[in-house]
Amino acid sequence: PFIHPVTLKNEDSTETMIQALFDDGAMTGAMSSSTFNAIKHTLKGWRLSSQILRMANGTIVPSEAVWTGTINIKNTEVMGTFEVFDSTGGWSFLFGKPLL
Repeated sequence: PFIHPVTLKNEDSTETMIQALFDDGAMTGAMSSSTFNAIKHTLKGWRLSSQILRMANGTIVPSEAVWTGTINIKNTEVMGTFEVFDSTGGWSFLFGKPLL
């Protein structure tokens, strides 16, 4: 795993930059609730989520929101989706297998 900045782009071309933890062992893209709450006013297009996530230790955690949009990494853009849930302080933005 390594940390690298990514830019989340809204449809209106506004952008939010965030540091992401890249981890090819993570089975989803995810943002911590605390990070989401700090930037959700600049992150447009998110919606409530009913997704249930199973953590590596077997615990079940409900997703609070989901965002789909353009993600920019070093001038390369892709469409991506991530879930928002309480990471209990482990990371702020997790760039997992589906985003890789």
